[in-house]
Amino acid sequence: MRCAWLLFLVLPAFAQPPSERIGTIDFYGYGTLDAASLGAVLPFHEGGGMPSDSVRESALRAVSKVAGRQAVFSRVCCLPDGRSSLFIGLAEPGSAPNAYNPQPQGDSTLPKDVLRIFQQLDKHFVAAVKRGASQEDDSQGYALFDDPRSHAGQLKLRSWARAHTALILHVLADSRDARQRAYAAEALGYADRSPEQIAALVAAAFDSDEDVRNNAVRALGVLATVGPEVTSRIPAAPFHPSPSFGYLDRPQ
Repeated sequence: MRCAWLLFLVLPAFAQPPSERIGTIDFYGYGTLDAASLGAVLPFHEGGGMPSDSVRESALRAVSKVAGRQAVFSRVCCLPDGRSSLFIGLAEPGSAPNAYNPQPQGDSTLPKDVLRIFQQLDKHFVAAVKRGASQEDDSQGYALFDDPRSHAGQLKLRSWARAHTALILHVLADSRDARQRAYAAEALGYADRSPEQIAALVAAAFDSDEDVRNNAVRALGVLATVGPEVTSRIPAAPFHPSPSFGYLDRPQ
């Protein structure tokens, strides 16, 4: 799962890429708590470098102490300028834990030709992010990067997915291999829009594997940019939006 919803992208350290800098910091689930007070205890800031594991853990302890409940931390790559976003979530008091789908037990896999497309996409995307060139166009309901090589690979994926949608749906629902399901969720976002596509992505948003969930939600988010003709088909109930959902206010 690439671009705005790609979690924890690992890049070579010989030259700090834009993704290793903080573009935004957002809090979720803080409700009536003072967001500014939560942000004030962070030992890092927007525009600075990504915190190390030890700094991150220290920050989470500090936020948890101020909030009075457990905080969790996620990193997402990438913003249009290549920088990453940090998300700090707070569990709602008394909320039930998320319920995820049982892991499938089937043996189905995607064919090698589409796996090669993904390998090339990964390679080109990493190179583009290192250059700070992670912009994309979502207007057609599937992501197309501005980077020419990534763009060409995504068009190949689009062509393949349109011709093999039934196989993608089967692998996403059947494969015990989380990596296969994650690729299937991403590929499904490039298939022709249909009720089956949306239903499968909504189901995959509750997969037992976080990468599958990430790719499914990412695909749904890009699909939603098309407008009401798509958003009206995506059921809101499974996602249980909370009234205390919120962003950490920051200067524009």
